[in-house]
Amino acid sequence: MALRNLPPLRAAHRRFNFDTDRPLLSTLEESVVRICCIRSFGHFIARLQGSILQFNPEVGIFVSIAQSEQESLLQQAQAQFRMAQEEARRNRLMRDMAQLRLQLEVSQLEGSLQQPKAQSAMSPYLVPDTQALCHHLPVIRQLATSGRFIVIIPRTMIDGLDLLKKEHPGARDGIRYLEAEFKKGNRYIRCQKEVGKSFERHKLKRQDADAWTLYKILDSCKQLTLAQGAGEEDPSGMVTIITGLPLDNPSVLSGPMQAALQAAAHASVDIKNVLDFYKQWKEIG
Repeated sequence: MALRNLPPLRAAHRRFNFDTDRPLLSTLEESVVRICCIRSFGHFIARLQGSILQFNPEVGIFVSIAQSEQESLLQQAQAQFRMAQEEARRNRLMRDMAQLRLQLEVSQLEGSLQQPKAQSAMSPYLVPDTQALCHHLPVIRQLATSGRFIVIIPRTMIDGLDLLKKEHPGARDGIRYLEAEFKKGNRYIRCQKEVGKSFERHKLKRQDADAWTLYKILDSCKQLTLAQGAGEEDPSGMVTIITGLPLDNPSVLSGPMQAALQAAAHASVDIKNVLDFYKQWKEIG
């Protein structure tokens, strides 16, 4: 009775006699019965294998599989869009944090360079010579990892280590250490490229290699002080050369070496024995 006069079933219903034992139902009641039967038939179709219908309990309607797939794709697209938004927000936050950290590091470094000498007891820039790198590499490591100093390695020092590596194990260790730090991009150990021309002193190189090396380091220090201070501020205390040579009694040093020490003092560049400098740093804390 519920499906009577349904157009798709009209041909089949011609065989039935709907006048016998017909229940007394009002038009509204017949409509309710029809709806319930159609709904039950829909559930029956949805349970069949390979059915093209599915029942969505959240909204209480039947949907075709094609429509369900479209909704699923839409939900996936919305989820991916939300994930992309979250990833972009996280990347933006990390970029902002990195920028703030970089600004803080720059301001701290500028502050250390601009402090009066009385307040800044030790130089922020250290330039070791080959003796310090060969014989006192563990000390150089500690200074570089302290975060208090920036260790500058002039090209002259790398060439000097390269000349010593066949005879001196410490030179080979120093080369391996520097290569590893440069590869990691350690911002506290930097290789300084030579800028412009410097006085080569070929005769001195043959007579006194240590004095010649000190002059070459001093040339690099002058370039560093000019680059950092732009020649406007007093460069005193900005750069310290740390050497493995003993400096307790300068009078026993060669004449060229004493002249190199005087040239460094005239250029406001400190020269200290690496162990003495390390001891002073530890005492200051």
